[in-house]
Amino acid sequence: MLDKNKSKSIDYWNSSSGTWKNIAYSPDGNLTVFPSSQIRNGIVISELSKMKKDKKILDIGCADGKLIREMLDAGFTYVKGVDNSPDMISEAKRILKKDYPNLNPDDIFFVADADGIVLDENFDVITAIGLIEYVKDINLFISKVYDLLKHNGIAFIESRNKLFNIFSANEYTSNIKDMPNLIRELDLVKKFSPIQSNSTDAVVLETMSEIANGLSRKDLDSDIKKKSFKKYPFELPQYTPLEFVDLCKEANLKMKEVVYYHCHPFAPRYGIEFPQLFNKIGVLMQPLGYTPIGAIIGSAFVSKIEKC
Repeated sequence: MLDKNKSKSIDYWNSSSGTWKNIAYSPDGNLTVFPSSQIRNGIVISELSKMKKDKKILDIGCADGKLIREMLDAGFTYVKGVDNSPDMISEAKRILKKDYPNLNPDDIFFVADADGIVLDENFDVITAIGLIEYVKDINLFISKVYDLLKHNGIAFIESRNKLFNIFSANEYTSNIKDMPNLIRELDLVKKFSPIQSNSTDAVVLETMSEIANGLSRKDLDSDIKKKSFKKYPFELPQYTPLEFVDLCKEANLKMKEVVYYHCHPFAPRYGIEFPQLFNKIGVLMQPLGYTPIGAIIGSAFVSKIEKC
């Protein structure tokens, strides 16, 4: 299905190239749409901050280059970004030229499709954030990641979280055919969370305190202009962390950790009437994504994968 809709995907991202940053990020505090890219980029940058700045990094599916610019801000100097949307790459080059006039955008950003990417170099780090749902053969893509990584290289790959369907109370929940297996997986994936169960209570307590201190009546302000965006033109796949473990194993990679994000205070159907408050609480709940609790309340996850 995704192969047939490849042109729809490119058309969608071409048409979104100039407006994407206003939807996916919220530097002004407008959270009427959850700032997914802002949160997941933060997860990746936090991990990269632990590494030496001479790492060679490739961002596959770089969109308008925001993650690349955050890498540059963090001190990394060898970064490349590819995307199959020519308009997104043009936007990435335009912004980079404005923000980093000493850099040549043509050396950093390239039009290339993740399903057919061929490069003559290897990288210490590969990021694929907001991408995996659009590749036509996930096994082939994971194998390409293996080929592009150096020995002991790290990949950060993001996915929609199938386990969230247990909690979401929507059409995805009603379509689940393997609910018992999903419920069993909640216990099996605990070991991949950076913060383990014996420390979760402290994180919960601190997070609840942050939520209490971080909310105000302004978050219920009906005068906040609601953001809107075009719905993606076809259904996107979801994966569980254990499915990622199997995918990695087939490609001789090893999944090390999982961080969940887009945490929900309650099922998403109840946030339609007050999206600003709903999403503000979700942002403040992000520390729970580092614990096993995130497996059921986080609608997506970032996996940390190693080439051993």
